[in-house]
Amino acid sequence: MLRLLNLLFSVIVALLMEVARAGTPFAQTDLRLFPFGTSNYEFTEDWDFYPAELLTPAEIQAREPPRKLSLIAIIPKDHKFGELRHGTFRMQVRLPEPAWRYTIFFPELRSASRIWINGEQISNPGRVGTSIADEKPALRPVTHVLQGEARELDIVIQISGYSNYQFLSSSTAITIGYTSQITMKHAAAKIRDAFVVGAIFIMAFYHFSLFALRRERIDPFLFGMFCLWIGIRTICRSEGLLLYEIFDQPDFHWQYRFEYWGISVPSLTCCNFIYVLFHRSISRRVVNFVIVASLIYTVIVGVLPLYQHGVLLIPFEICILLVSSYLVKCLACAKPEQRDGAILIAFGFGIFILTIGNDILKNHNLMRTTTLSHMGLFLFILFQAILISKRFSRAFHRIKDAEFEIRRLNDDLEKKVKDRTQTIRIILDNVKAGFLLVGPDLAVREGFTKSCQDLIGRPITVGQKLHDLLEFNDRERPHFQMAVSQVFSGLLPDEVSLSQIHSRITLDQRVLSLQGSIVRDEDASVHAILFTITEVTELVKAERDARINQTLLSILQDKFAFQTFITDSMRELKLASEALKQGDENRLRMVLHTLKGNFATYGLDDVARYIHTTEDLENIGPAELEEIASRIHQFMSSYQDLIGLDPSMDGSQGVLVPFQAFHNMHKILEIMRAPSEIQRVFDVWVQEVKLVPIRSLFGAMLTHTSRLAARLGKEVDIHVNGGDVLVNPEKLTSVISNLSHMLRNAIDHGIEFPEKRAPKNPRARIELAIRRHAGELLVTIQDDGAGLDLDRIRDVAIEKNLVTPEAFDSLSEQQKAHLIFLPGFSTAESVSEVSGRGVGMASLLDAVKQLGGHIEVESRKGHGCEFRVRIPDEISDRVINKVA
Repeated sequence: MLRLLNLLFSVIVALLMEVARAGTPFAQTDLRLFPFGTSNYEFTEDWDFYPAELLTPAEIQAREPPRKLSLIAIIPKDHKFGELRHGTFRMQVRLPEPAWRYTIFFPELRSASRIWINGEQISNPGRVGTSIADEKPALRPVTHVLQGEARELDIVIQISGYSNYQFLSSSTAITIGYTSQITMKHAAAKIRDAFVVGAIFIMAFYHFSLFALRRERIDPFLFGMFCLWIGIRTICRSEGLLLYEIFDQPDFHWQYRFEYWGISVPSLTCCNFIYVLFHRSISRRVVNFVIVASLIYTVIVGVLPLYQHGVLLIPFEICILLVSSYLVKCLACAKPEQRDGAILIAFGFGIFILTIGNDILKNHNLMRTTTLSHMGLFLFILFQAILISKRFSRAFHRIKDAEFEIRRLNDDLEKKVKDRTQTIRIILDNVKAGFLLVGPDLAVREGFTKSCQDLIGRPITVGQKLHDLLEFNDRERPHFQMAVSQVFSGLLPDEVSLSQIHSRITLDQRVLSLQGSIVRDEDASVHAILFTITEVTELVKAERDARINQTLLSILQDKFAFQTFITDSMRELKLASEALKQGDENRLRMVLHTLKGNFATYGLDDVARYIHTTEDLENIGPAELEEIASRIHQFMSSYQDLIGLDPSMDGSQGVLVPFQAFHNMHKILEIMRAPSEIQRVFDVWVQEVKLVPIRSLFGAMLTHTSRLAARLGKEVDIHVNGGDVLVNPEKLTSVISNLSHMLRNAIDHGIEFPEKRAPKNPRARIELAIRRHAGELLVTIQDDGAGLDLDRIRDVAIEKNLVTPEAFDSLSEQQKAHLIFLPGFSTAESVSEVSGRGVGMASLLDAVKQLGGHIEVESRKGHGCEFRVRIPDEISDRVINKVA
């Protein structure tokens, strides 16, 4: 009954107000009978309107209005007014009580406005104008507390809308009411909107967090973006006017851009989100259409001004509503396996679409209602949370069942593992070989066997560096670290990279074998290296004995070549001693480097290793040279009975003794004044006796070169042409012995690994050819490897200050290649027993120059390199033919 009476009272009041307005030519609103204690009054009736005129209260007093118009209606184009972009509104109001009891609220007036009440200007958001150039758009809702005892209000509003596509309009109705009621209404709206926006943002960041944890699922990111942009739009367009709590005067254009982006971006992300979840029930073409339309509209909003892109809003919103209806239908008819979740999403999404439709109608002043899209989204999120909760509940039940099953299986498995582990531990603790794992930092990991400590001879703790345990010196440590880092880089095949690691380590008079095996992760990346350690002291001793036996066999096969080699080596040691006395360190190290290679060629490893260690010394003294000679004599003495050579050969004995006798005989003939014919015959005979096949001077050099290639993991065939060419060993021994440097360099630097030689034959070829030509002895070494890398040669030569960049650029290709013969030049990254000191090639060139010869180099990148050693030939053809 009370509600019926209130309804009748309101109808009577409205009729009386209409009668009051009908009796005056000016728009008047009589509120003396309005029940302000129960509600606030909204000005929804027509105002006096002065189109295309911006009038002040003083100018408007004596003029009658040409037209009545509502402030919250879009003004259409018509034949009388055309496109209305500026004008003045007026309304007279009668109040039941003094003005000071009331507050009047003016919403956003598009695009700029000026407001007077009883002749007093109370607000001026932006600057009204008669053109887009004159207008300065700005939006600012105004809450004005009335003053004084007056009970009549004269409200005048100037408004211009050139920057807005909706002509002249207000977002909502102007409201008047008791101050307390207006204040409470706006406070409640702010609290409500702030709560909803906070919940939306929390949901957005929650889904972003889900995406960060599970990148393989894109739907949390899409829904997070959807929530984020709806929250931003709610701040820009909400009943609580949150935007004006953040910004005192927000930028007009950016405010509308973010508001409209709050429509296009959520449309794109929401459509994709639903498609990802229910792709079996939704057409991909429809989704692609929404994506393209949303992206185009997003770009248009960012580029065009509001009064241009705003006109596209209505067709875009209609498109989105149609697609949303289609999605709701698809979700309602989802496939059976997705129906449970689809019904919930469809219900929540349907509510959200209805609230979006409400906001669209409200924003276009087609309905007088409130903004509801953020509330609809809140409900949408709520339904999605219910769906997530159901899925998590199912997942927890499955996990619980799986956990029970796993525990049951684990109990059985633990017993089996315990039994197996105990058995494995017994085996590992008693096995003679040691096993340990190391990572890329060379730190020992958990799980090494007890036998490792017995083999290494000291306690091992987790985290110790392997190179510290094995007591590598300062030269060995960098090479070991670099070899291990190559394994973890994975750039080379496993066999090649593991072959770079020292396989045998000498520790406390014992020799340990270190064999690596690569342990990989599930993604096939190198996780660790499993080293197997065994003691091979006796094996090494047996190998050394076998190698010595092979060396002795090689000596016995060509005792003359070995005799020449020992004699020449002792002579070279004397030259090294003279270089030491003269302070010529370069010459000293060149001689030692050549001796090392030659002794290694013959298999005299003890002498070669000692010379290699001597080369590492900063200062080499007479004691080291004497020790080298002592080790040579020791070898000769140990096997004197077998090889039948005098161990005291020092360069003045052996094959050189008869040569000296030949010289003495020649002097005797001269003293006795023997006929010249006899002397010529004797000279020819001496030359005949001296000549030997050049093959006999190679000794074991070719065999050692083949072994070196196999040790480095390379496949090489070595061919010799012209090995029967006769030469004078007294003259050529130094050059031939130094050729070993060139062969080792070809193996170490020139020949590629088999897997990198494609499309060439995986097995490389080195050809050593000797022939006489045009009064010269020509020795050619040719390989089919990678050739000389001139860029690398340039970098090394400049780095070692052997040449300046300018000087290098001015050199010819032949001169650039000849830089490898400079003392100290080496492209090796570290010093090894094979190469790296930069003295071998310099020693060869020095020996050739002493005979008046020279070396030519011809390289083709990727196809190999050819070295031609040319030495003047002093042996007459008559002698050669006679001997032959």
